Amino acid sequence: MVKRELFGQDLITSVHDHKNRKFWVDDKLDKVASNGLLIFPLLVTDYDGSLRGVRNHWTILILDLEKCQWSFYNSLRPRRGATANQYLKGAFLVVKYVEKKLSEVFKNKYPHHPFLKGLVKQPDSVPCLQQFAGSLDCGIVVCYHMENIIQGQPKKTGPWSKNKAANYRAKMVTWFIDPAHVKV
Repeated sequence: MVKRELFGQDLITSVHDHKNRKFWVDDKLDKVASNGLLIFPLLVTDYDGSLRGVRNHWTILILDLEKCQWSFYNSLRPRRGATANQYLKGAFLVVKYVEKKLSEVFKNKYPHHPFLKGLVKQPDSVPCLQQFAGSLDCGIVVCYHMENIIQGQPKKTGPWSKNKAANYRAKMVTWFIDPAHVKV
């Protein structure tokens, strides 16, 4: 079974917040195994004004240590006319920090790991479920994708309907009310 490590704090904020970074990021990265998946939920915000109106939007960044490959899940397609995915900017901040930190950790623990040879493939947008225009379902879509990734289920693509969003919200509420229904 592939080991999966979920980072529960928004990493974009933590990378900038030196006070909390050690607890939320560094201590976890110090304990990472040489294989498995690192799952980073990211809250993309326009913290420096460069994203032109992007407000809070949840995405997922995943590092597969075995394949040395980053994947980026974004439930909002880039805006029409956009030459680049504006949500990748925050992901690149995390990539840069995580790669630097893991290089330090792996140098001592796993000196022959391909990660140290610079073979890491940069984030690539993975085809994934797309929320419908005007919805605020990005957080729900992120939870849905994380559940599928953690359970090793295949990636799902296509539109994310209002009905599917409502059903998944109800499922999550059930988990909080009666945790016995959660499959681990």
